[in-house]
Amino acid sequence: MNCIDYRRLITSDPSHVGAEGLRHRLACSSCASFAVEMQQFDTKLRQAMMIEPPRDLESRVMLAASGRSTTRRRWLAVAATLVLAVGGVVTVLNSYSLEQLPDHVIKHLYHEANLLVPVSTELVPAPRLRQVLKRTGVELSEDVDEVIHAGVCYFRGHLVPHLVVLSADGPVTVMLLPDEKVDETMPIDEDGFHGVIVPVKGGSIAIIGSGNYPEQIERQFVQAVEWQT
Repeated sequence: MNCIDYRRLITSDPSHVGAEGLRHRLACSSCASFAVEMQQFDTKLRQAMMIEPPRDLESRVMLAASGRSTTRRRWLAVAATLVLAVGGVVTVLNSYSLEQLPDHVIKHLYHEANLLVPVSTELVPAPRLRQVLKRTGVELSEDVDEVIHAGVCYFRGHLVPHLVVLSADGPVTVMLLPDEKVDETMPIDEDGFHGVIVPVKGGSIAIIGSGNYPEQIERQFVQAVEWQT
């Protein structure tokens, strides 16, 4: 992929560029800067669209319409209907199913794509990692290796740990999901990304990379992660 193709792709959808696009971004500092600008704009736009209207807005609109002209009342009624429609969309967006979980993980991965372009490969100190995990009710029974990013993200209505781990094939995303209880392993295979969501006692773990699937990373996290009760 060249710079023109990459920029055309990220301009059309900043949150969905695929593994090939991310590899180009890793190799091109100019396109990486361009991508950050596009993703920041996209984030601001999404936040602006997700403003929830006041619960009593419909009654306030209809009250304001009383005593005014018929045409004015009709326009206000239309406005109230649109408010209810937006509220319905927000409600749908806040309802999740397990079947949607792999798709939501991929979308979150695109949303945090900058984490797959590590500024530094400096490892997160073990005390810092444990401190981040503790904020979301996660503990480690043993140390895990090669973690270069540890943060907390909002995912499907909950705060969850979002980690980036170095592997032989590049950065691997690990999301610890104590509120997502799955009965069996769910595969993830989209746009060159490969991974799984594996069930563990008390929750699940999502592991996604753009190279060969990192089985070793899966094993160490499955063994080490414990949920606080």
